[in-house]
Amino acid sequence: MEEQRFDKLLKQLQKRPIPSLPSTLSQNVWREIRNRPSGQKTWVDFLPHFIFSPRILSAGLAIAFVVGMGSGIVMTALSQSHAVPEALNLQVFLSSPPDMPSTILTQSL
Repeated sequence: MEEQRFDKLLKQLQKRPIPSLPSTLSQNVWREIRNRPSGQKTWVDFLPHFIFSPRILSAGLAIAFVVGMGSGIVMTALSQSHAVPEALNLQVFLSSPPDMPSTILTQSL
């Protein structure tokens, strides 16, 4: 049933005259070709999509976290080796304590 209707519509379209093309068709086509952006993408077009992908953002966040924690642990370990004697004021028991007047006088000479 549908095929007969479809055939009838095709025959009606076939009886219509073919429209004439405008004389400036070639110029219009070339103008459109020149005005359209090229389909080639450069690395500049690709870079934002690559950087802001969830995979790269997650990896960057994980690396930043690991580096931050590692540097925090190292800095804490380095500062703790000097923090305990200073907090307890144990420098007074050194052979040449830094705050004693005799040490200050010998260092200035």
